[in-house]
Amino acid sequence: MIPVMDKSEADPVLVDAVTRIFSELCTPDVINRAEEGEPQGQLWSKLCETAVPWAWVPEDSGGAGLSVVDCGPVLRLAGKYAVPAPVCETLIAGWLLARAGCDVPMTSLTVAPVIRTGTLSLTRDGRLDGEVYRVPYAAGVEQIIVIVPCDNDCAIVSVPGAEVQLSHRTNLAGEPLNDIRFDNLAVTIISRCDHPGLAEALHRVGALVRSFQMAGALERILDMTVDYALEREQFGRPIARFQAIQHNVAVLAEEAAAALCAADNGLLHWARFGIDDMHTEFAIAAAKVRCGEAAARGAKIAHQIHGAIGYAREYHLHQFTRRLWSWTDDFGSVPEWASLLGHLVCREGSKALWPTITAM
Repeated sequence: MIPVMDKSEADPVLVDAVTRIFSELCTPDVINRAEEGEPQGQLWSKLCETAVPWAWVPEDSGGAGLSVVDCGPVLRLAGKYAVPAPVCETLIAGWLLARAGCDVPMTSLTVAPVIRTGTLSLTRDGRLDGEVYRVPYAAGVEQIIVIVPCDNDCAIVSVPGAEVQLSHRTNLAGEPLNDIRFDNLAVTIISRCDHPGLAEALHRVGALVRSFQMAGALERILDMTVDYALEREQFGRPIARFQAIQHNVAVLAEEAAAALCAADNGLLHWARFGIDDMHTEFAIAAAKVRCGEAAARGAKIAHQIHGAIGYAREYHLHQFTRRLWSWTDDFGSVPEWASLLGHLVCREGSKALWPTITAM
Protein backbone atom coordinates (compact mmCIF):
# COMPACT_ATOMS: atom_id res chain seq x y z
CA MET A 1 0.00 0.00 0.00
CA ILE A 2 1.34 3.44 -0.95
CA PRO A 3 1.17 6.00 1.87
CA VAL A 4 -0.18 9.48 1.30
CA MET A 5 2.63 11.95 0.75
CA ASP A 6 3.67 13.97 3.77
CA LYS A 7 4.07 17.63 2.78
CA SER A 8 7.19 17.73 4.98
CA GLU A 9 8.98 15.56 2.43
CA ALA A 10 9.21 18.51 0.04
CA ASP A 11 12.19 20.85 0.21
CA PRO A 12 11.12 23.46 2.79
CA VAL A 13 13.44 26.07 1.27
CA LEU A 14 11.71 25.72 -2.10
CA VAL A 15 8.24 25.77 -0.56
CA ASP A 16 9.07 28.87 1.50
CA ALA A 17 10.52 30.68 -1.52
CA VAL A 18 7.52 29.90 -3.73
CA THR A 19 5.06 30.79 -0.97
CA ARG A 20 6.76 34.15 -0.46
CA ILE A 21 6.68 34.99 -4.18
CA PHE A 22 3.04 33.99 -4.58
CA SER A 23 1.86 35.75 -1.42
CA GLU A 24 3.61 38.99 -2.40
CA LEU A 25 2.83 39.06 -6.12
CA CYS A 26 -0.50 37.21 -6.43
CA THR A 27 -2.73 39.55 -4.47
CA PRO A 28 -6.44 39.81 -5.35
CA ASP A 29 -5.85 43.15 -7.07
CA VAL A 30 -3.02 41.72 -9.18
CA ILE A 31 -5.20 38.77 -10.21
CA ASN A 32 -8.04 41.09 -11.22
CA ARG A 33 -5.67 43.20 -13.32
CA ALA A 34 -4.27 40.06 -14.96
CA GLU A 35 -7.81 39.10 -16.00
CA GLU A 36 -8.06 42.51 -17.66
CA GLY A 37 -4.97 41.69 -19.72
CA GLU A 38 -2.20 43.31 -17.71
CA PRO A 39 1.11 41.39 -18.20
CA GLN A 40 2.64 39.91 -15.05
CA GLY A 41 6.28 40.48 -15.88
CA GLN A 42 7.49 40.90 -12.31
CA LEU A 43 5.83 37.68 -11.17
CA TRP A 44 7.26 35.74 -14.11
CA SER A 45 10.75 37.17 -13.55
CA LYS A 46 10.71 36.12 -9.89
CA LEU A 47 9.59 32.62 -10.82
CA CYS A 48 12.33 32.36 -13.44
CA GLU A 49 14.91 33.17 -10.77
CA THR A 50 13.82 30.05 -8.87
CA ALA A 51 13.69 27.87 -12.03
CA VAL A 52 10.32 26.57 -10.79
CA PRO A 53 8.69 26.67 -14.27
CA TRP A 54 11.36 24.18 -15.40
CA ALA A 55 11.40 22.10 -12.23
CA TRP A 56 11.05 18.78 -14.11
CA VAL A 57 13.90 19.62 -16.50
CA PRO A 58 17.32 18.11 -15.57
CA GLU A 59 19.90 20.48 -14.16
CA ASP A 60 22.32 19.84 -17.02
CA SER A 61 19.64 21.13 -19.37
CA GLY A 62 19.12 24.33 -17.40
CA GLY A 63 16.22 23.23 -15.20
CA ALA A 64 15.86 22.66 -11.48
CA GLY A 65 16.09 18.87 -11.76
CA LEU A 66 13.44 18.23 -9.11
CA SER A 67 11.81 14.86 -8.62
CA VAL A 68 8.19 14.23 -9.49
CA VAL A 69 7.15 14.29 -5.81
CA ASP A 70 9.05 17.51 -5.04
CA CYS A 71 6.72 19.49 -7.30
CA GLY A 72 3.49 18.50 -5.57
CA PRO A 73 3.55 21.39 -3.05
CA VAL A 74 4.47 23.87 -5.80
CA LEU A 75 1.47 22.82 -7.90
CA ARG A 76 -0.78 23.04 -4.87
CA LEU A 77 0.49 26.53 -4.07
CA ALA A 78 -0.10 27.63 -7.66
CA GLY A 79 -3.77 26.78 -7.14
CA LYS A 80 -3.92 28.17 -3.63
CA TYR A 81 -2.75 31.59 -4.84
CA ALA A 82 -4.53 31.54 -8.23
CA VAL A 83 -1.23 32.35 -9.96
CA PRO A 84 -2.04 34.42 -13.09
CA ALA A 85 0.92 33.15 -15.13
CA PRO A 86 1.67 30.02 -17.20
CA VAL A 87 3.90 28.41 -14.56
CA CYS A 88 2.07 25.06 -14.61
CA GLU A 89 1.82 25.02 -18.40
CA THR A 90 5.56 25.68 -18.72
CA LEU A 91 6.24 22.96 -16.17
CA ILE A 92 4.22 20.44 -18.21
CA ALA A 93 5.87 21.48 -21.49
CA GLY A 94 9.32 21.23 -19.92
CA TRP A 95 8.55 17.71 -18.72
CA LEU A 96 7.36 16.72 -22.20
CA LEU A 97 10.47 18.04 -23.94
CA ALA A 98 12.81 16.53 -21.36
CA ARG A 99 11.09 13.14 -21.68
CA ALA A 100 11.55 13.25 -25.45
CA GLY A 101 15.25 14.11 -25.02
CA CYS A 102 14.86 17.59 -26.48
CA ASP A 103 16.44 20.87 -25.50
CA VAL A 104 14.11 22.95 -23.35
CA PRO A 105 13.87 26.70 -24.06
CA MET A 106 14.01 28.74 -20.88
CA THR A 107 10.95 30.76 -21.74
CA SER A 108 7.19 30.65 -21.20
CA LEU A 109 5.58 27.58 -22.78
CA THR A 110 2.30 25.79 -23.18
CA VAL A 111 1.27 22.46 -24.69
CA ALA A 112 -1.26 21.14 -27.18
CA PRO A 113 -3.45 19.28 -27.61
CA VAL A 114 -5.16 19.60 -24.24
CA ILE A 115 -8.41 17.85 -25.16
CA ARG A 116 -8.74 14.83 -27.42
CA THR A 117 -10.45 16.53 -30.32
CA GLY A 118 -9.16 18.31 -33.36
CA THR A 119 -7.03 17.09 -36.24
CA LEU A 120 -3.37 17.73 -36.92
CA SER A 121 -1.18 16.76 -39.83
CA LEU A 122 2.49 17.44 -40.52
CA THR A 123 4.13 17.36 -43.93
CA ARG A 124 7.65 16.03 -44.45
CA ASP A 125 8.97 19.53 -45.01
CA GLY A 126 7.66 20.68 -41.63
CA ARG A 127 4.34 22.34 -42.35
CA LEU A 128 1.50 21.98 -39.88
CA ASP A 129 -2.22 21.89 -40.64
CA GLY A 130 -5.23 21.44 -38.40
CA GLU A 131 -6.82 22.72 -35.22
CA VAL A 132 -6.45 22.29 -31.47
CA TYR A 133 -8.85 23.56 -28.85
CA ARG A 134 -8.87 25.03 -25.34
CA VAL A 135 -5.09 25.54 -25.15
CA PRO A 136 -4.29 27.38 -21.89
CA TYR A 137 -2.24 30.57 -22.15
CA ALA A 138 -1.61 30.12 -25.87
CA ALA A 139 -2.11 33.86 -26.30
CA GLY A 140 0.46 34.72 -23.66
CA VAL A 141 3.48 32.44 -24.13
CA GLU A 142 6.59 32.56 -26.26
CA GLN A 143 6.41 28.98 -27.57
CA ILE A 144 3.61 26.44 -28.04
CA ILE A 145 4.78 22.82 -27.92
CA VAL A 146 2.55 20.58 -30.04
CA ILE A 147 2.40 16.78 -30.29
CA VAL A 148 1.47 15.72 -33.83
CA PRO A 149 0.57 12.05 -34.42
CA CYS A 150 2.23 10.47 -37.43
CA ASP A 151 1.96 6.96 -38.92
CA ASN A 152 3.75 4.88 -36.29
CA ASP A 153 5.20 7.59 -34.11
CA CYS A 154 4.67 11.23 -33.26
CA ALA A 155 6.45 14.50 -33.83
CA ILE A 156 7.02 17.27 -31.34
CA VAL A 157 7.01 20.70 -32.91
CA SER A 158 7.56 24.18 -31.57
CA VAL A 159 5.44 27.09 -32.74
CA PRO A 160 6.08 30.73 -31.78
CA GLY A 161 3.00 32.00 -30.01
CA ALA A 162 3.01 35.20 -32.05
CA GLU A 163 2.71 33.33 -35.38
CA VAL A 164 -0.46 31.31 -34.85
CA GLN A 165 -4.08 32.08 -35.67
CA LEU A 166 -5.98 31.84 -32.44
CA SER A 167 -9.25 32.80 -30.85
CA HIS A 168 -8.85 35.48 -28.22
CA ARG A 169 -11.01 33.92 -25.56
CA THR A 170 -10.68 33.12 -21.89
CA ASN A 171 -11.94 30.52 -19.45
CA LEU A 172 -14.38 31.35 -16.65
CA ALA A 173 -11.51 32.67 -14.56
CA GLY A 174 -10.34 35.12 -17.21
CA GLU A 175 -7.23 33.09 -18.06
CA PRO A 176 -6.28 32.78 -21.75
CA LEU A 177 -7.84 29.64 -23.25
CA ASN A 178 -7.43 29.63 -26.99
CA ASP A 179 -8.45 27.59 -30.00
CA ILE A 180 -5.61 27.50 -32.53
CA ARG A 181 -5.72 27.07 -36.29
CA PHE A 182 -2.58 25.93 -38.12
CA ASP A 183 -2.87 26.72 -41.81
CA ASN A 184 0.12 25.19 -43.62
CA LEU A 185 2.33 26.86 -41.03
CA ALA A 186 6.08 26.26 -41.18
CA VAL A 187 7.15 24.90 -37.79
CA THR A 188 10.30 23.68 -36.11
CA ILE A 189 10.32 19.89 -35.68
CA ILE A 190 12.05 19.35 -32.36
CA SER A 191 11.87 15.57 -32.32
CA ARG A 192 10.32 12.52 -33.92
CA CYS A 193 9.56 9.96 -31.24
CA ASP A 194 8.84 6.26 -31.55
CA HIS A 195 6.46 6.67 -28.65
CA PRO A 196 2.82 6.37 -29.74
CA GLY A 197 1.62 6.87 -26.15
CA LEU A 198 3.31 10.22 -25.63
CA ALA A 199 0.10 12.22 -26.16
CA GLU A 200 -1.70 10.04 -23.62
CA ALA A 201 1.16 10.53 -21.14
CA LEU A 202 0.90 14.28 -21.62
CA HIS A 203 -2.83 14.05 -20.95
CA ARG A 204 -2.19 12.24 -17.66
CA VAL A 205 0.44 14.71 -16.49
CA GLY A 206 -1.81 17.65 -17.33
CA ALA A 207 -4.76 16.09 -15.50
CA LEU A 208 -2.62 15.48 -12.41
CA VAL A 209 -1.26 19.03 -12.44
CA ARG A 210 -4.80 20.43 -12.63
CA SER A 211 -5.83 18.09 -9.79
CA PHE A 212 -3.18 19.64 -7.55
CA GLN A 213 -4.21 23.13 -8.55
CA MET A 214 -7.82 22.33 -7.68
CA ALA A 215 -6.73 20.89 -4.33
CA GLY A 216 -4.84 24.12 -3.59
CA ALA A 217 -7.80 26.30 -4.56
CA LEU A 218 -10.08 24.22 -2.33
CA GLU A 219 -7.67 24.71 0.55
CA ARG A 220 -7.84 28.46 -0.02
CA ILE A 221 -11.63 28.69 -0.17
CA LEU A 222 -11.84 26.56 2.98
CA ASP A 223 -9.62 29.05 4.83
CA MET A 224 -11.66 31.96 3.51
CA THR A 225 -14.95 30.31 4.43
CA VAL A 226 -13.87 29.53 7.99
CA ASP A 227 -12.63 33.09 8.50
CA TYR A 228 -15.84 34.55 7.10
CA ALA A 229 -18.06 32.31 9.23
CA LEU A 230 -16.18 33.40 12.35
CA GLU A 231 -16.44 37.11 11.49
CA ARG A 232 -19.97 37.34 10.04
CA GLU A 233 -22.64 37.78 12.70
CA GLN A 234 -26.33 37.00 12.47
CA PHE A 235 -28.85 37.28 15.31
CA GLY A 236 -26.10 38.56 17.58
CA ARG A 237 -23.58 35.75 17.15
CA PRO A 238 -21.08 34.50 14.51
CA ILE A 239 -22.70 32.30 11.90
CA ALA A 240 -19.98 29.72 12.66
CA ARG A 241 -21.97 28.86 15.77
CA PHE A 242 -24.98 27.68 13.76
CA GLN A 243 -25.10 23.93 13.32
CA ALA A 244 -26.01 24.09 9.63
CA ILE A 245 -22.96 26.27 8.92
CA GLN A 246 -20.72 23.98 10.96
CA HIS A 247 -21.97 20.98 9.00
CA ASN A 248 -21.33 22.64 5.64
CA VAL A 249 -17.85 23.79 6.67
CA ALA A 250 -17.07 20.23 7.76
CA VAL A 251 -18.18 18.92 4.37
CA LEU A 252 -16.02 21.54 2.62
CA ALA A 253 -13.03 20.48 4.75
CA GLU A 254 -13.67 16.84 3.81
CA GLU A 255 -13.75 17.72 0.12
CA ALA A 256 -10.51 19.72 0.35
CA ALA A 257 -8.76 16.89 2.19
CA ALA A 258 -10.06 14.25 -0.23
CA ALA A 259 -8.88 16.27 -3.24
CA LEU A 260 -5.36 16.65 -1.85
CA CYS A 261 -5.15 12.97 -0.90
CA ALA A 262 -6.27 11.93 -4.38
CA ALA A 263 -3.75 14.23 -6.07
CA ASP A 264 -0.95 13.07 -3.76
CA ASN A 265 -1.82 9.47 -4.52
CA GLY A 266 -1.61 10.05 -8.26
CA LEU A 267 1.78 11.72 -7.88
CA LEU A 268 3.17 8.89 -5.77
CA HIS A 269 2.00 6.30 -8.27
CA TRP A 270 3.75 8.26 -11.03
CA ALA A 271 6.95 8.37 -8.97
CA ARG A 272 6.78 4.65 -8.18
CA PHE A 273 5.49 3.08 -11.41
CA GLY A 274 6.11 5.67 -14.12
CA ILE A 275 3.61 7.71 -16.08
CA ASP A 276 2.81 4.93 -18.58
CA ASP A 277 1.87 2.27 -16.03
CA MET A 278 -1.74 1.14 -15.66
CA HIS A 279 -1.62 1.71 -11.88
CA THR A 280 -0.61 5.32 -12.49
CA GLU A 281 -3.31 5.80 -15.11
CA PHE A 282 -5.89 4.47 -12.66
CA ALA A 283 -4.66 6.72 -9.83
CA ILE A 284 -4.58 9.85 -12.00
CA ALA A 285 -8.03 9.14 -13.41
CA ALA A 286 -9.33 8.71 -9.86
CA ALA A 287 -7.63 11.97 -8.83
CA LYS A 288 -9.13 14.00 -11.67
CA VAL A 289 -12.59 12.61 -10.98
CA ARG A 290 -12.38 13.11 -7.22
CA CYS A 291 -10.91 16.61 -7.48
CA GLY A 292 -13.55 17.58 -10.02
CA GLU A 293 -16.31 16.38 -7.74
CA ALA A 294 -14.73 18.16 -4.77
CA ALA A 295 -14.46 21.36 -6.81
CA ALA A 296 -18.15 21.34 -7.69
CA ARG A 297 -19.34 20.59 -4.17
CA GLY A 298 -16.76 22.79 -2.42
CA ALA A 299 -17.41 25.87 -4.55
CA LYS A 300 -21.14 25.52 -4.00
CA ILE A 301 -20.77 25.34 -0.22
CA ALA A 302 -18.34 28.27 -0.10
CA HIS A 303 -20.72 30.51 -2.03
CA GLN A 304 -23.70 29.40 0.03
CA ILE A 305 -21.96 30.37 3.28
CA HIS A 306 -20.62 33.66 1.92
CA GLY A 307 -23.93 34.69 0.39
CA ALA A 308 -24.00 37.56 -2.09
CA ILE A 309 -20.58 38.92 -1.12
CA GLY A 310 -18.95 35.82 -2.62
CA TYR A 311 -19.91 37.03 -6.09
CA ALA A 312 -18.65 40.59 -5.65
CA ARG A 313 -15.60 41.49 -7.72
CA GLU A 314 -14.09 43.30 -4.73
CA TYR A 315 -14.18 40.08 -2.69
CA HIS A 316 -11.78 37.46 -4.02
CA LEU A 317 -13.63 34.18 -3.40
CA HIS A 318 -14.69 34.13 -7.04
CA GLN A 319 -11.05 34.16 -8.16
CA PHE A 320 -10.74 30.61 -6.82
CA THR A 321 -14.19 29.16 -7.48
CA ARG A 322 -14.11 30.27 -11.12
CA ARG A 323 -10.75 28.55 -11.50
CA LEU A 324 -12.11 25.40 -9.91
CA TRP A 325 -14.94 25.31 -12.44
CA SER A 326 -12.53 25.99 -15.31
CA TRP A 327 -9.76 23.56 -14.37
CA THR A 328 -12.25 20.71 -13.97
CA ASP A 329 -12.53 20.45 -17.77
CA ASP A 330 -8.84 20.89 -18.65
CA PHE A 331 -7.00 17.76 -19.82
CA GLY A 332 -10.21 15.76 -19.80
CA SER A 333 -13.51 16.35 -18.03
CA VAL A 334 -14.81 14.39 -15.04
CA PRO A 335 -17.11 12.23 -17.23
CA GLU A 336 -14.20 11.40 -19.56
CA TRP A 337 -11.94 10.26 -16.73
CA ALA A 338 -14.80 8.43 -15.02
CA SER A 339 -15.44 6.56 -18.27
CA LEU A 340 -11.76 5.65 -18.45
CA LEU A 341 -11.90 4.32 -14.90
CA GLY A 342 -14.80 2.12 -15.90
CA HIS A 343 -12.92 0.79 -18.92
CA LEU A 344 -9.85 0.03 -16.81
CA VAL A 345 -11.92 -1.87 -14.27
CA CYS A 346 -13.71 -3.87 -16.96
CA ARG A 347 -10.47 -4.65 -18.74
CA GLU A 348 -8.83 -6.08 -15.62
CA GLY A 349 -11.92 -8.01 -14.52
CA SER A 350 -13.96 -8.06 -11.34
CA LYS A 351 -11.36 -10.00 -9.35
CA ALA A 352 -8.82 -7.21 -9.79
CA LEU A 353 -11.12 -4.39 -8.64
CA TRP A 354 -10.83 -4.73 -4.87
CA PRO A 355 -7.05 -5.38 -4.83
CA THR A 356 -6.58 -2.33 -7.06
CA ILE A 357 -8.67 -0.10 -4.80
CA THR A 358 -7.03 -1.30 -1.55
CA ALA A 359 -3.56 -0.85 -3.07
CA MET A 360 -4.29 2.85 -3.65
